[in-house]
Amino acid sequence: MPLECGSANETRKQSRGSYKPPDEKGPMDDIFCYDFHVHVGNERDGLPPSAFLQALQRKDVCAAGMLDHVEFFIQDDNEWMTAFRAHAARNGLKLYDDSIDGLKALYRDLDKLRQGQEMLIALGLELREPGRVPEAFLELPEYFCNCFHLPPLSTRDTPGMRAAELIELFARKIAPARRPGIINHPFRDRLLEFSTLATSGSTPTSEEFLPRDEVARLVDAAGEHGLFVEINLTDLCYHAPCCYEFCLYATRLLVKLKAKLSIGSDSHRPPPLTVPNEVQRMLEDAGVEVAHFQPVVDAMRRSVSNPPAWLARRKSSPSGRQLATR
Repeated sequence: MPLECGSANETRKQSRGSYKPPDEKGPMDDIFCYDFHVHVGNERDGLPPSAFLQALQRKDVCAAGMLDHVEFFIQDDNEWMTAFRAHAARNGLKLYDDSIDGLKALYRDLDKLRQGQEMLIALGLELREPGRVPEAFLELPEYFCNCFHLPPLSTRDTPGMRAAELIELFARKIAPARRPGIINHPFRDRLLEFSTLATSGSTPTSEEFLPRDEVARLVDAAGEHGLFVEINLTDLCYHAPCCYEFCLYATRLLVKLKAKLSIGSDSHRPPPLTVPNEVQRMLEDAGVEVAHFQPVVDAMRRSVSNPPAWLARRKSSPSGRQLATR
């Protein structure tokens, strides 16, 4: 059932979840076998990582990235983490320790789960403020994501200029690790602003609200550093019902500007969130094809085949063959 855009924020709180293809096969089904944005770890509401793997298997996912926010493992009393730890305490949730050892424990659990699996599973880390992440954490994952959000702009900034600056900071931070990087939910803040305007009855044109040149700055900045740009299915599921043309416009721009694409559900718990048929139709109309995601799949496969030194040992590849370690 399509989500009501007017209650997007409340719906996000209530049903942040994975996605699944609808019961009837659609033209975009093949792209849903990839999902490089699956949250496990300390946002799992007490569920073991195996529950997420089982959910991916039920959806016939063939390549996935399992990750968590680095902030959950840094002893940092920011407002977000303070609220989450209070929530965990009230609900008796078992958390991984908020330390680098806690992140290692999560990765070890995931590494055990993926042994012998046909599915390609990469171990990721999502960074919201790259500058605050200790260098030691960068040696652990097999890929990185930028939890991309635009802060309030100064009178001298444009969204494209600020996006390029943030992408540059992220790229510089992860460069020494030589691992794949993804810009997650690149249009989330703009979508929220646009949907707010749409529900109030004041809707600018897509081109006025998100000029092509601004998106080009984001795509160029990502491309300069070899970063992938995500098509975020959670954002599309929440906003496409009332902002279809804007979602179509933004996604089509990524394709036309030849962004290196990734795709992710942004799931935070296993019960699948259905991708409405209109979102599948929108992806098709935007020109999204399975071939667009082969580069990110290949990059993940190479990274998993060359595990981080701390985790290096003989591993089973998705086909069951033994992979050489660094």
